[in-house]
Formats: sequence, structure tokens, C-alpha cells
Amino acid sequence: DYYMGYHVSTQSDILDLKKFSTTACWGPAHELGHVHQTRPGLRWIGMTEVTNNIHSLYIQTTWGNISRLLTDGCYEKAFGTLLKTGKAHNEIDDVWVKLVPFWQLKLYVMDVMGKKDFYKYIYERLRQQPDLDTTEETDGLHQLNFVKLACESAQLDLTEFFEAWGFLTPIDRSVTDYGTTQFTITRQQIEQVKEEIALKNYPKPAHDDIYNMKDDNISDYRVR
Repeated sequence: DYYMGYHVSTQSDILDLKKFSTTACWGPAHELGHVHQTRPGLRWIGMTEVTNNIHSLYIQTTWGNISRLLTDGCYEKAFGTLLKTGKAHNEIDDVWVKLVPFWQLKLYVMDVMGKKDFYKYIYERLRQQPDLDTTEETDGLHQLNFVKLACESAQLDLTEFFEAWGFLTPIDRSVTDYGTTQFTITRQQIEQVKEEIALKNYPKPAHDDIYNMKDDNISDYRVR
């Protein structure tokens, strides 16, 4: 906590400002993401190398670099292996595939809608909430809690978006992520969360296909 360490072989990259702000920024941004990764609220089992990269992508793109999700073909892989298959989000082990919906929320809520504090609000709400033990009984609840907080922060009913990406799909699976935990979300738990969101009477997003967003088509979603 509160520090990062780098092997001596990396110094020629991270101490060169021209490299550091372009090709070499990912490593430090990734590790900084771990330092700020709120546990367990944004780092439930299977998310250790996923949600920290919200920070990595934010730094990479803020500094004017092309999103790694574009250059590495992550969108296409995510669309083909998760979005169009009906699988649960944590049923997939590929961390890049699992990262895509988290970044799409940033693109839509923060960039299109202009709600720049979207993730800031979620982090602060998680900081204030009492921690649940990360156990076989509760780990899936952190994912469902994120769904509720995302809707709360955006002031939108994002149910269809989360259904499309498998956050609201029943799952009972052993997940290995620096340790192995049984990750379970039941249909009953999902219906309860959907009811709680519905009671808030949030409006639906102006676009019903946020799950198709990429860094290079964001202009298609801006309100004209």
C-alpha cells in the first residue's frame, strides 16, 4: 500500500519523459491502479487485474494516447466472447474482455453525459459503506452492489447494459484470481437488485446500445 516498485531494467523507460508519457505509461498507470483499487467493493474475485485498469486507460487516453482496448483488439474479442454469448461476466477469465464494460461506462457517463465524477462517486460510496467479508456467500454481492452504485452515480437505469454484459446473469463458478473462490450470484439476488433499481425510477439512457461503444465511435453517441 502507498508505494510502487519497479525493476532496474524499467528505469530507461519510466525515467524518460517522452517514453513515459507514451509507450511506457501503461506499467506505472497499471500499478497505480492497484494502489487505488478499492477492496473488496471494486475488487471482488476475478477483478484484481481488471478494475485497476480503469485507471490505466484513463491515464493512457488523457495523455493523448490511443486506448489499448482499440490497439489490442479487445473490443472485438469482448463482443464475440462475452457480449454475444449470454455468458456471465465472471464466467470469462480474460481480463481484457472483462474490462470493456467498465470502460464503456466511462465513455458514456463521463464523456458523453459529462458526469465527470461518475467513478469518483462510486469510489467514495464504497469507502463509506461497511465492508462485507469476501467469502463464498458474499463475493457475488460486490458485483451486484457495483451495478446499483453505477445506476445511482449515473442517475440512469442501466439494467439492460449490465444484462447484456452478464453482470445480471446467474453464476456459480470457482474463480481463480491470486487464490480461488466460489463466485455465486443467484436468480433471486438478481431479481432483488433489479427491483431496487426499478424503484428509483431512473430514466433509461438516451441510447439503448451503450454496449457497442468504443473509443473511436463516441461521436455517434453525443447528443446533437
